[in-house]
Amino acid sequence: MVMFFLRAKRTAIEEARRRAGRADPPSTLQYRDRFERGPVMEWAAVIFQLFFLSLFSGTFLLLFVWAVKSWSSHWQ
Repeated sequence: MVMFFLRAKRTAIEEARRRAGRADPPSTLQYRDRFERGPVMEWAAVIFQLFFLSLFSGTFLLLFVWAVKSWSSHWQ
């Protein structure tokens, strides 16, 4: 129920801003609002993807080498 009221309040505020013809007055902008997070988050996602890809491929390579060594010692 609380989420419904919060969502309704946010919608009412956005609608009032739209009717006023401006998104945010310049005096209420915070420094963090001026910082564009899009490129930073994209680079963070790329770094995490590369990390997990290297982790999984390294694990696969380790298991593959272990399997080949086990198989080759079995046939000697």
